[in-house]
Amino acid sequence: MAKPTTTDDALGALMPNLCLRELRHRRWRIQLFGDRARPLALGATRCRRGVVDVGVIWSAAAALAYRTPQLDGHDPFRPDWVADDHGGPAGWVLRWLMTLPPPDPERTVLRSVRSAYAIPHGITSTIFPATSTEKRSPR
Repeated sequence: MAKPTTTDDALGALMPNLCLRELRHRRWRIQLFGDRARPLALGATRCRRGVVDVGVIWSAAAALAYRTPQLDGHDPFRPDWVADDHGGPAGWVLRWLMTLPPPDPERTVLRSVRSAYAIPHGITSTIFPATSTEKRSPR
């Protein structure tokens, strides 16, 4: 990884790490997608009153976050509908994700999204515990 050349670059490189640490502190569920040694993406989920808040980081420059309905039997990383979403650099996307207001079912407007909106079908994941006392489980 290249060294940051300016203060803004240094802060930009640090921001995703700080945000991920904060997500773990807030007990988000963290997952790796693809090969564990060389993951394709990192995902995070948090269930809240009938919705799931989801973040997917492909690289420092490419990430996606969204809120989707919590439906039995549906994978939140492969949604059919989203209420809100934001894409861009990982640090900003994670910041947006952490500042989402609590869900309001009466004001939620859903829109359909394309197949493989966040994670392409067929990519497996490894779930990491929110705390060090939970056991890791492959998925």
